[in-house]
Amino acid sequence: MPFIEGESLRARLQRDGELPLADAIRLLREVLDALAYAHQHGVVHRDIKPDNILISAHHAVVTDFGVAKALSAATNEHRLTATGVALGTTAYMAPEQIAGEPNVDGRADIYATGALAFEMLTGLPPFRGASVQAMFAAHMTQAPPPIASLRQAVPAALEAIVQRCLAKRPADRFQTPAEIIPQLDALAPTAAFDAPSAVSTQELRVSTHRHPLGVLALFGIASAAILGLVWGLVWGLVWSLGAPDLVFQGAVGLLVAGLPIMLLTNRYEAARGAAGGVAPPVGVARLFTWRRSIQGGVLAFAGLTLAAAGFMASRALGIGPGKTLVSAGIMAERDRIVIADFVNR
Repeated sequence: MPFIEGESLRARLQRDGELPLADAIRLLREVLDALAYAHQHGVVHRDIKPDNILISAHHAVVTDFGVAKALSAATNEHRLTATGVALGTTAYMAPEQIAGEPNVDGRADIYATGALAFEMLTGLPPFRGASVQAMFAAHMTQAPPPIASLRQAVPAALEAIVQRCLAKRPADRFQTPAEIIPQLDALAPTAAFDAPSAVSTQELRVSTHRHPLGVLALFGIASAAILGLVWGLVWGLVWSLGAPDLVFQGAVGLLVAGLPIMLLTNRYEAARGAAGGVAPPVGVARLFTWRRSIQGGVLAFAGLTLAAAGFMASRALGIGPGKTLVSAGIMAERDRIVIADFVNR
């Protein structure tokens, strides 16, 4: 066995807890790639767990095929019965392993990989119990909790992959590791697998968001330009077409409301950048992306423009609250008006 310089996935999980999404997807892909190779050569690992995944130069190395070797040697020598044998690690054993069913195949490794992925994404195994018996019962009868309930940033497509890996019946799971790898590739750029250490988390964070002061500065510049434009248009239209002078106040209100939205968007984009940028936003976070925020601002000002246009139309037609005495036909253009002090009794 070659010397692996690095640490186990278990050590990293104990130190850092849940992994950034980019790292979790990359390591999961590499584990599946190793298992696909093993299965092609007729070897089922049967003990996939964080302790047996070593991280060497940012790459996952699947180690410790001891259970597979021991089972193979024992069965070849007829010293181990084909039924009633449960070998593996409790937190990651497939239901058919727990039941000691004969002919446990590579789909048990897929189940264990699902449990491994669950732990990489949430920092917790999918099933926990106070005793070995309780853990076995959970694997056999309980559905794992939704990953989104523990970590909202995990994309639905990735959660679906993990949940299918954890299906109770082998026939309901992916049948080979090779089936899963293309789906993982679709969740992240291939470059994330080829050069995981080329871009640091800090660099990703900088590339996907700006400092809050930078956001404030850009927002201030854009606001000044917008208000200058609105001011010129409003006063021109007020004198020529009877536009409401409240349009300028409305524009100020929209910009004041937009400032916290932009700051929240910057914050959520920073969180996605720290996670590697591979996860599509979910939950409340999906409302706070640069594209949606800018679209929302454009729609808000379009609504203000339509409201002003509607007001001017009602004033010209003499209908609604925007009508004037002239447009309503109560008085003519050249009628005289008497202005006098009076007391309303």
